[in-house]
Amino acid sequence: MTNRRISPEAGFSLAELTIALLITTIISGAIYAMMASGQGAMRREPELSDRQQNARMAMDLLSKDALNAGNAVPGFMQIFQPSFPDGQSVNDQGVQGPNGKTDRMWLYGNDGNCPSLEVCHGGQGASLTTRTLFPSCYSMPGPLLVWTTTAQNGCPTPTCSAILWGCEPGNGANQSCNGGNGNGANGHTNFPPGQSNLNPPGGPPFIPDGVSAVGSMMYEIRYDTEGVPNLWRTNLGGIDVPTSGQCSNPDLANSGGWGIVARGIEDLQVQYMSQGDFASQTWTNVPPNVVAGNYDTIIRQVKISISARTNLTKLAGETTATNTSMPSGRTAVRGRLQTIVTPRQALTVLRGASPTPLYF
Repeated sequence: MTNRRISPEAGFSLAELTIALLITTIISGAIYAMMASGQGAMRREPELSDRQQNARMAMDLLSKDALNAGNAVPGFMQIFQPSFPDGQSVNDQGVQGPNGKTDRMWLYGNDGNCPSLEVCHGGQGASLTTRTLFPSCYSMPGPLLVWTTTAQNGCPTPTCSAILWGCEPGNGANQSCNGGNGNGANGHTNFPPGQSNLNPPGGPPFIPDGVSAVGSMMYEIRYDTEGVPNLWRTNLGGIDVPTSGQCSNPDLANSGGWGIVARGIEDLQVQYMSQGDFASQTWTNVPPNVVAGNYDTIIRQVKISISARTNLTKLAGETTATNTSMPSGRTAVRGRLQTIVTPRQALTVLRGASPTPLYF
């Protein structure tokens, strides 16, 4: 019978096992990192796409309203309003964005799809009669812009304007001016005093020449209950909608006309450049005062900047958001868009300057 002896060199040594385990650990770690990176990208890329889409949608509406600012209104009207009475850039909830305090953009304009109407000269009062019937695009009861381009009592300058809350349009009893459609029909609306913060007793202090279905567009950023910032818009900015009585609209009054434009927009910055500052390329945070007949005061350009972020919590690779209103653990991937717009007012007024057009 033969006895077999096991060689002391058979099998794996401790060093070999250690090296094998080390190599296996490195390879497993690399595979895990690749899988984690792929999973992170799968979560991250749709969020980045949504962020960019929200930012583009928000900027499209902001720039569209800025472009139409001053459309179908008197040339030297103050179409951009200061964001806040004290000139400070902070919204009504006191929320600050990552790049400083966020602005509120506020302007008057017409989208170009609804024409202005000529007012029949009858006298001052809490109503007006138009030469033609109100078209269906005048959504009333609602805000109307009235103006005059002739100096008169109550209007010492060549251009005066006011936004009033008007009742539903109807056929006017005043037949003192013929309708443009050839049948003598006139449009008519009332401005009942005390129904909002707009209508003074007795109507506007001047005799209007024209009326337009202008909107008072306002944008601001508000945070929801989950701490996500959203861009909101209304075409009734600064207007107290009457809740009862003649021309009331309780449903509109409850909402103020506000609606969400885009989610994840955390910062809005607006700057203005007048015709007089165009040569030096000087931007201001507060819109300059427009003076009738002074072309240098016309707002030639508006710069709009927005910052957007993702809404999903704990994405891989982000820095923690600095906004204190965000829930603990929420992180964000941010992006920024900027555009410069020439308002319609500048396009029409500066080209009509005499003796030489100023816009080029």
